[in-house]
Amino acid sequence: MIKTGIIRRVDDLGRIAIPKDIRRQLEIKEGQPMEVGIDNEGRVVLQKYIPEVESN
Repeated sequence: MIKTGIIRRVDDLGRIAIPKDIRRQLEIKEGQPMEVGIDNEGRVVLQKYIPEVESN
């Protein structure tokens, strides 16, 4: 993990704002679907959601 020194608090609805500089660097646009998960070490993982293509 690259540490940025940016700290965010979870609000009363459970939300955390992703800083604009990080969104710009990762090309996360407003309205972009994001997938939230937990890795094997208990860390929260946030990534762009890419729907699986169904094959027939």
